[in-house]
Amino acid sequence: MSFPVRITYRGFATSPALNRLIREEAAKLEKFFDGIVSC
Repeated sequence: MSFPVRITYRGFATSPALNRLIREEAAKLEKFFDGIVSC
């Protein structure tokens, strides 16, 4: 992945499984546009 993913939770506890899912989905965004800097 060409950009670091920063995950912020508000109002509920973190989860390693959810973190992994978010990172996997963020990696898919590179297929559409490789210049993403934030979302």
